[in-house]
Amino acid sequence: NKGDYEINYWRKFNNLHGFFEDLGCENCRFFQVTEDMLDQLFDKLKNKQLHPATGFFYGQQNEITEDEEEELFNDIKHWTLLLQTCNLYYFAWY
Repeated sequence: NKGDYEINYWRKFNNLHGFFEDLGCENCRFFQVTEDMLDQLFDKLKNKQLHPATGFFYGQQNEITEDEEEELFNDIKHWTLLLQTCNLYYFAWY
């Protein structure tokens, strides 16, 4: 839609998808993200509790690398700022 922008794209980031799946996100549907969700994501990442989604379509389980962790911390900060001026959605197609 006009005014909609993709701000991030990952290919098979099981750990992030598993987090949103636990919150009730369904594949192929837009899932509105709140500041509270980002706080939870930050805490899980910080405490090494962000575990991968499991199942046939998700591939092998992977631990998050230090680079991925740093990138996700930066993304969470960016998304939190974006929430002050717009709506933020997560979408997964598996």
